[in-house]
Amino acid sequence: CSCDCKCAQQRDSTIDPMADPTYVFNATGWIVGDLFNMLPEFAQINLANPESPQAQAYLWDLFDPQRNTYDSHKRLARYAMAALYYATSGMSWTEYTDWLSYSVSECDWFTKSSNTVCDPNLRPDNIDLHNNGLQGYIPEELGLISNMWVLQLNQNEGLTGPLPTTIGMWKGASVIDVHGSGLTGTMPTEIGNLDAVADFFVMYNKI
Repeated sequence: CSCDCKCAQQRDSTIDPMADPTYVFNATGWIVGDLFNMLPEFAQINLANPESPQAQAYLWDLFDPQRNTYDSHKRLARYAMAALYYATSGMSWTEYTDWLSYSVSECDWFTKSSNTVCDPNLRPDNIDLHNNGLQGYIPEELGLISNMWVLQLNQNEGLTGPLPTTIGMWKGASVIDVHGSGLTGTMPTEIGNLDAVADFFVMYNKI
């Protein structure tokens, strides 16, 4: 964007610094922190590479000073959102205000929606980052946001790879829009589990 005041203010919004970690890996992934035991097998496997977006998200969670005050639903949803941030080059998004801030609730992280990120019970259910410069892939971990209602990642031409099969975990999803986002692969059969979906847009991809 042009170097105006709004742009400067946006780029000043950075994630909170983390302390130097002390951590250990084994063949299957992290063996430090209680989050590992909350994760389903696919998410544990994704942690085996210490350079992966998932490992970065895990490390971010590990140093969250409030992590032990969250219930498992909130903890997993925050981890999923962090995985999305790292897997899609969050620092290069057009706007990413407050994403991954420890001092700002995930309900108040940047969204393009007129609604907030969270439902009335303060649980994330609405991820709207359409046309926001996302580059990378949609991580399987998004399926961990169990009460996802709306996902809008459309018009992010820098996205690649398939639509993850874990979207089938969203029993209450109403809108999934990823059109015009450069996705490839085959349509996951798990979309048959999405009984509540009213709008599903995948056109202008290579699926």
